Amino acid sequence: MAFSKFDIFHLGEKELATVGRGISHPARIRILDCLLKNPGLTPSQLTELLPLSFPTVSQHLKILRNTHLVSYEEIYPNVYYSLNSQNSASIKELIRSICQIATKRNKRLRAVQ
Repeated sequence: MAFSKFDIFHLGEKELATVGRGISHPARIRILDCLLKNPGLTPSQLTELLPLSFPTVSQHLKILRNTHLVSYEEIYPNVYYSLNSQNSASIKELIRSICQIATKRNKRLRAVQ
């Protein structure tokens, strides 16, 4: 049986690494912030809220789905995204904290300009 170095790490470490991959781009942090404040948004609605094109939003949502940070519900003809309710409370709190830090930092940077 093949052995991967990834297998030597504990589940908590693997979960944190997966979250890290999901939040490693500013656009994904903004998407998570939007979904935190407004659960059940479609990619079109996210495109209206963010300075990103529809294909870009879709690509970031795909990464967020693959890292299990968001879940979706298909109700024809739309797909509605929310934070994944299966995630532990600690991951949800981490996402909330990261979004708050990013928002505060943006406000400080705007005040300086």
